[in-house]
Amino acid sequence: MKPIIIILISAASFLIACSAEPEPINYGKDNCEYCKMLITDSKYGAELITQKGKIYKFDSIECLAAYSDLRNPKEINSMWVVNFYQPNDLINVNDSHFLQSENLRSPMGLYLSAYKEESNLFEIKKQYGGKEINWNELVKYVTSEWN
Repeated sequence: MKPIIIILISAASFLIACSAEPEPINYGKDNCEYCKMLITDSKYGAELITQKGKIYKFDSIECLAAYSDLRNPKEINSMWVVNFYQPNDLINVNDSHFLQSENLRSPMGLYLSAYKEESNLFEIKKQYGGKEINWNELVKYVTSEWN
């Protein structure tokens, strides 16, 4: 009976460790994996989760994009960004809408923000201007600006 319990506990621990769900960013305590700066602004931030369940945190969309471009895509389980419209809410990159607006400065200076709802993006765009870009365009933009 004991070996079965040990196996079940081990399996449960493994499944929890390999979770593809993000964890809350501890603003003012967590550091960015890419630039090593302290993550402080709750309207920004991002996470990358590896296939092994390791979570890397970032202070901006820019840092996530640059870091993910350096990784083997097969190692990446999921990527998450903070919803600018609803701070602290992490949304999957695949479900996000991105805005580049020079009137909305992001922590690393490339003026990028993310939104869960396209209607929220349009509302902010109406107020601050800018253009909507997709994730692939965003990664190309970041790598071209930083290389």
